Amino acid sequence: MICILGCLNTKNGLIICKEMRSWLDTEHNVFEVHQEPPGKLFEYPAIKCAVDTAITMNEPVLYLHTKGAANPYPLHYKESMMASCVNYPKNAKPEDCQKIVRNMWKHEFTGQRLQRYIEEVNKEEPIIVCPFTGTEKYTWQNGFIINPLAAKELKKTFHFDSNRHYYETMCNKIDTINVIGIISNNINNTLEGRTPMWNKIWEFYDK
Repeated sequence: MICILGCLNTKNGLIICKEMRSWLDTEHNVFEVHQEPPGKLFEYPAIKCAVDTAITMNEPVLYLHTKGAANPYPLHYKESMMASCVNYPKNAKPEDCQKIVRNMWKHEFTGQRLQRYIEEVNKEEPIIVCPFTGTEKYTWQNGFIINPLAAKELKKTFHFDSNRHYYETMCNKIDTINVIGIISNNINNTLEGRTPMWNKIWEFYDK
């Protein structure tokens, strides 16, 4: 499968890029889309490349990015992934919040788990598959596979947005695209709604 990997050219970003390539290269044809820091375009260049590639090649494309390259740990980790209601390891550090997502991607987008995504996305309808979504159709953490029909639909409204959260929520108002979560389809944008997602992702702490 073709993979478009967005890479922010920070020292940490290049290290993460190498880390991700170590497992991506075993099963995917990876093309990197680099951006100089501070990354004012956010995920726009790499997602645009993924959309255009899916359309041009007429095949599903995996999109990922060097999560943690801009921020070693999320600024809101105390209110989300390490909130008091989340079951995270006692010795976990804030910077682990980024690493566990990358570990989860490695598990989901390789081997037998990858086949689950391929089965769902290879249909004659506009589909995006990702680990977690919900009724709001967010592509949580923003690692996903998009098929050509979905790419054509997304291209109609896809744009650069100065709000970095747009890139996870870009399908929210696109009725023609079906967003499917392989791990869960029941995550919503509330602390209570996100907690099951983070409980699951923390299972990849030692992976």
